[in-house]
Amino acid sequence: KAFQSDKKGTMIGTEGYSPPEQYRGLAEPRGDIYALGATLHHLLTNSDPRTETPFTFHERPVRQLNPAVSPETEALIMRALEYDATRRWESAEAMRAALLAILEPQQAAPAIGADPGARPAAPVPPPAQPASPAYAVVPPGQPAAYPYTMPPGQMMPGQPVPGMAYPGMMPPPYGPAPGGPAPVVDTTTKQIWVFTAEDEIRSSPAVAKGMVFVGCYDSNLYAVNAKTGEFIWKRATEGGIPSSPVVWEDVVIFGSEDTSIYALDTRRGAVQWTAGTGAPIRSSPRVSPTGQVFIGSDDQHLYCLDARTGRTHWKYRGWGPVRSSPAIGRNLIYVGCSDGNLYAVDMATGNMKWKFHSSGPITSSPLIHEGLVYVGSADQHLYALDADTGWAVWKYRAEHYVTSSPAVAGGKVFVGSVDGYMYALDAQSGRPAWKYNTGSQVTSSPRPAGGMVYFGAVDNYVYCVGQAQGDLRWRFPTRGPVTSTPMVDEGLVYIGSLDHKLYALAV
Repeated sequence: KAFQSDKKGTMIGTEGYSPPEQYRGLAEPRGDIYALGATLHHLLTNSDPRTETPFTFHERPVRQLNPAVSPETEALIMRALEYDATRRWESAEAMRAALLAILEPQQAAPAIGADPGARPAAPVPPPAQPASPAYAVVPPGQPAAYPYTMPPGQMMPGQPVPGMAYPGMMPPPYGPAPGGPAPVVDTTTKQIWVFTAEDEIRSSPAVAKGMVFVGCYDSNLYAVNAKTGEFIWKRATEGGIPSSPVVWEDVVIFGSEDTSIYALDTRRGAVQWTAGTGAPIRSSPRVSPTGQVFIGSDDQHLYCLDARTGRTHWKYRGWGPVRSSPAIGRNLIYVGCSDGNLYAVDMATGNMKWKFHSSGPITSSPLIHEGLVYVGSADQHLYALDADTGWAVWKYRAEHYVTSSPAVAGGKVFVGSVDGYMYALDAQSGRPAWKYNTGSQVTSSPRPAGGMVYFGAVDNYVYCVGQAQGDLRWRFPTRGPVTSTPMVDEGLVYIGSLDHKLYALAV
């Protein structure tokens, strides 16, 4: 089909090779750059994009599958495969010049049709490679092997890279945006107790029956005394546990990367039932008042189980791993998917009522409040959608991916972003109220309580800021990035860290 720059509606193409904008009916020359990148990726890795989830090339870097490929070639291909067309090579000539510079560093050939006497076009250098972090830092709900050292200029959604600067990020000293109140730091904040596990804690704790339950990448779910931090019991699975547990009646329910969902007795940790899925589980369960468990799996399904027996009532398939945790409405279940969709599924039948498509994977967990569904996306937006129809009421653009899950309190919706900010927006209009800059990625989700907002950041700190103005009240240092979401209960803040510890802090 001949290219027409002023026309829409071009939906032709081969799935896996076609760029994301073409699925929205938009075609332009940079779509061919993407298709060429997909072809080169296929040839060099033997990973057929037609059999993979669309737009997931950055989960399969070239050198991860074929170490014989040079870093420069990998960087060239991955730049061609950028989801955002504006970040790809700006022209075929620019990509050609860069490729020739790799293949023949001393003899870059002139462009086709160029003046033979003219100097060849200078290759467009890829963005600078940030230093590799000490931790394989990922947001809650992502696997331990989630790649974090990417080719130059490439980042997966929510992938924290300490020290990397982003457009608009404030330099130290950190704090509210210009014009906000000066930070007032409470230096009396102290650690009440700390419990040490054997591996990273990305799971977010649940508090019930005088105990704190939390999963760990050492494959165990732990139960510790909520007041003292003393060990009570642990139960091993066959995989890491990024899923956050939920307590229902006398059982604690969670998922594991061993592909199973577990229900344990809260008193002793005895297994009450298990249910298998087809892939690792990074979603966290939610339980309805009638005893239905809803949880996603990397097998691309949302599951509905009986909380008493583990029997599957139904499952709904998306087109990518389901790492978002579902939200329970009146009659609908809302869940994000790595295919870029937020799905609204009938609670009783498992039939889809509507879906909303964003331009990036959705690992953020949706929140329902006063008829609106709030959810973040790797397309850098926080969306407010009508809960009945899925129509976008408003959207707010951050400066990088939004993988943090939103929370609402006092008429504001709070959400973190990979750009380093914690945002507070008017819940009805989306107008910004304030934003607090940590100077590092925020993939932890906020927990509002008692007029404060608590959250973690990749700079190793737990933060407490005021809900009204975003003024810093205190920050507590750990020895590792904090991607866990805090739980606040009876004057204590419980939160895990990648330093293998679960902390209890005074509010």
